[in-house]
Amino acid sequence: MLTKDQRIRYRRTELEALQTGHIFCLANGNLPISQAVHAFVTALPAIERAVARSERGFWKVYTDGELKQTWP
Repeated sequence: MLTKDQRIRYRRTELEALQTGHIFCLANGNLPISQAVHAFVTALPAIERAVARSERGFWKVYTDGELKQTWP
């Protein structure tokens, strides 16, 4: 799941989904859509590696393509 809503990790339904997958959230949820898309596209190789390494996680995506795992 890709999102710019950082509060998503506090919602019950999304937390249930997180038990079996990944959520990638923009670190800055106020980016215009063009910058948000650029951040996710730049981070795509790191996202693919994260998914291959672990079965679940909550990740922040930064505009330079960097990922930081915030859960678990």
